[in-house]
Amino acid sequence: MSKIDSSFKGPRCPNHGCPLTGLPSPLTPKGTGRCMISGASFDYEIDLDSKTMKRDKFGKEYADYSFSLSGDDSN
Repeated sequence: MSKIDSSFKGPRCPNHGCPLTGLPSPLTPKGTGRCMISGASFDYEIDLDSKTMKRDKFGKEYADYSFSLSGDDSN
């Protein structure tokens, strides 16, 4: 199994921008998470080949991956 960098912020809700809850720990390349605001479920898939290193506003380096989400938050 491929390793996902522990500094990765993780998938976020496409509607609210909040981190998805209920993600497995350690984070797996595929799984399901829930929006903490609406409670909607989203399936995610992380592209492990897309890893780039970025810096936050404090200069701390973190891993960033692209990922795809599918789900329905039309409630």
